[in-house]
Amino acid sequence: MQPKYSEVDYEDYAHFSNKNPDELQSIKNLVIAFANLLYKIDLAAKDKKLLWKLFRKNEDFMSSVDVKKKDFDSSILDTVCDALKYKRESEEGSAEKA
Repeated sequence: MQPKYSEVDYEDYAHFSNKNPDELQSIKNLVIAFANLLYKIDLAAKDKKLLWKLFRKNEDFMSSVDVKKKDFDSSILDTVCDALKYKRESEEGSAEKA
């Protein structure tokens, strides 16, 4: 199965974003993994916080994405949601031009 959110999508988002490029590079794989996991799912603030806590406590998950618990802060899910929103808006803009 092909991922819905690719490295190219992330690079496009990173160029658009006003976030620190070094920080974005350091969380790239994590954001791509979450973006594929949460693709087409709208999260409320409470949902994001709950998911963050759930994943942060899951040592197997943290190990699989190669992130230390202390480095996994809640802003990562905000970045994931921003990246997905940017992709949706880009796709909608492309569809309108076609």
